[in-house]
Amino acid sequence: MSGAAIAAGKRAAKDVKITSCAANRAQHVEVKGTAHNSTTGRVTYNISIAIIGRPGTPQYATVASAARVTPGRTAQWDLTTTAPYASGIRCSVTAVNRRSA
Repeated sequence: MSGAAIAAGKRAAKDVKITSCAANRAQHVEVKGTAHNSTTGRVTYNISIAIIGRPGTPQYATVASAARVTPGRTAQWDLTTTAPYASGIRCSVTAVNRRSA
């Protein structure tokens, strides 16, 4: 990956936040968040997420998407996994790809 691509990913990651990492009714991990478009064009965010168990070991990897986010707007995204929820689980954004939509 080029230096420019790495820098672009870091800038895009600043636009993405996880707002919730919790159990759903089936006791699976559900992740919710936002993506704020800080660019001047419409973009789609592809967000890589790690589900981390105790004692800090990544257990699952998954991807969420926020599609066609207009400039200056914030989109909500969410995903439900089949990963079983357990006390101490946390979720972390590991990479973000932002592309023109």
